[in-house]
Amino acid sequence: MSDGIVETASETKAQYRGLRVVQATADPQMDEVYSLRYRAYLKESAIEPNCTRRFIDNYDLNRTSVPLGVVNQRGRLIGAIRFAVQPPMSHGIMDFRSSPEFQVFPDVLRQLEQDDRPIASGARFAIEPENPRRSEIAVLLMLAQVVAARASGAKWGLATVRGSHLHFYRRFCAMKPLCEPRRMPNLNYDYTLMGVDIDEAYADVIARYPQACRDYFEREHPFWSAEITHALPELAMRGAA
Repeated sequence: MSDGIVETASETKAQYRGLRVVQATADPQMDEVYSLRYRAYLKESAIEPNCTRRFIDNYDLNRTSVPLGVVNQRGRLIGAIRFAVQPPMSHGIMDFRSSPEFQVFPDVLRQLEQDDRPIASGARFAIEPENPRRSEIAVLLMLAQVVAARASGAKWGLATVRGSHLHFYRRFCAMKPLCEPRRMPNLNYDYTLMGVDIDEAYADVIARYPQACRDYFEREHPFWSAEITHALPELAMRGAA
């Protein structure tokens, strides 16, 4: 594995059918994330072509953004998602916004912030176009988001979703639409803000995944939680129940 990639299997090198969840931590690996994201979004006509062949925005640089990915047995990045956490109101940094959801859906999220708990979101979901294992990659990325949200102490887990993908998020994350679709910055489609109460739905959500996939995260959970804690130092972390 190249420098800058942190595996969620510190010593055991555990895999889920030859796939691993990783965290990109250095510029070369982040460039891989941006390049993969560009190819995936361009394939679905969600963005316009650009000369850099990269898809990046200012939220990628936030302290509370954690770039997660899935790599194959050769160490190649084949899936990615940007996990972000909005600190609770009591932290006193109300001008900070962890993700574009707070720009596009401020009225909806203002209500969720009243819980005074972190709010976790997953965005820029991307899988290598034409990869034959798209379903398995998607499952790993979605479960990674749920486990990370739990590890961060978040009350709510959020995602902005295109209409054609709503069923997937309902099925695998028990998410529900929170409002009507709206146009997201730098994207060609309208997106629906979906959410799930992590406290209430965690056990039910986890049960939706294949047992082998759940076993992978259960084996690696202590290391996973440590990585989230390290990446999000300004949040008071709590372990999963």
